[in-house]
Amino acid sequence: MESTQDQNAANQPEEKAEVKIVRTTLRELGPNLPLGVVQPDGKLAKGIDVRPWRMKEEKELGGLREERRGDNVAKYVSVVLATMCKTLGAHNLGEMKDINTRLIHISQLFTGDVFYAYFWLRFKALGPHVKMEINCPTCNKKFDFTADIESLEVTTVNSFEDTLWEYRLRDPFEIRGKLVEGFQMGPARWNAIETGDGAGVLDTGAAKAGIIHGSIQNILGFNEQIALMPIELDEMSKYDLENLTTLLDERNIGPDLSIEDKCKNCKRTFKMSIDWGYDNFFGISSH
Repeated sequence: MESTQDQNAANQPEEKAEVKIVRTTLRELGPNLPLGVVQPDGKLAKGIDVRPWRMKEEKELGGLREERRGDNVAKYVSVVLATMCKTLGAHNLGEMKDINTRLIHISQLFTGDVFYAYFWLRFKALGPHVKMEINCPTCNKKFDFTADIESLEVTTVNSFEDTLWEYRLRDPFEIRGKLVEGFQMGPARWNAIETGDGAGVLDTGAAKAGIIHGSIQNILGFNEQIALMPIELDEMSKYDLENLTTLLDERNIGPDLSIEDKCKNCKRTFKMSIDWGYDNFFGISSH
């Protein structure tokens, strides 16, 4: 996401041939999921419809937050979407009276779709400008930064098959007595974030492992599809762990959750993740 002063100066990164992606912005994509829910005929249902955010919705969310004080950040994102979204892709959440049923459907959405719906909801509720306090990673000085959600860069695809790619391990390792040479990778489901030990803090070792595990679609060379346990990836080398993490970020389908700008004090370029925690993202100081 770029600052309001620089929203016309965005660099478009070079597309990766392995994934047929389309680059756009929240302004252009509008109320549509970047990937969507795969239908029986292979088509993608992408529509988003949200409730108006009024005092009664604020009270409803406050009550749910009190009930779910033990939830991590990612799980509360699900609660917000389950409360405020009438439609997400093929899921008509507005007709589901039980919030737990809605939460199950959201947990099965692709990660990029959940993040995009969350940003779209914020845009509809509070407008395009997000005010943040940046702590420069170089000189440690703090300064105010205003981002424009409408300029949020988003990658989308036209079919689920366009999200799939192969990764060959530099350091093969055994799973269930068989040497694994690589994986077919694709977008992770949101429950990989919700259930991860690092949920809400996406740069921890636990979170990296969770995203990799959630992104594995198949094991190359295995005739049957097996449900991997996270612990079965513990023998993956540091090289493959870091390389896969980088490649998954490059091939991400959904919004780019990073901010890039120059520090007003030291003039060095910085890049950091957007704080998408509920209080900061939907608070009065954020607009």
